[in-house]
Amino acid sequence: MWADPFSILGWLSVPFFVSNLAVAIGFFMTVFFGWQYTKQFYEGRDKPLSWGLIIAGLSFLALSEFGQFLTPYRIFDTVTDFVFVNGGILLIQNFSFLLLVAGCYFLAREAMQ
Repeated sequence: MWADPFSILGWLSVPFFVSNLAVAIGFFMTVFFGWQYTKQFYEGRDKPLSWGLIIAGLSFLALSEFGQFLTPYRIFDTVTDFVFVNGGILLIQNFSFLLLVAGCYFLAREAMQ
């Protein structure tokens, strides 16, 4: 069940909705531009593992951010539902940060050789 995003927080509902939507759109734009850059820059060549991990990490982070965007408007039936949904979002977010850290590590390792 979903709550009305424009009335759930009173007069703060619209600014809250717009700011959260802007952040979610920003993450998806970052992923889109990252994929476009990688596709055009490495056209016809093998892409390094570091960029693949970074772009994958950004993709999972955008998915996590979209889940965080929807969570305030979801009416949970039980505490278990709340814990399950938010736990899933946290797992996706932690996995994305591991991918980003690994990608940055490989990027730094490539630059230092």
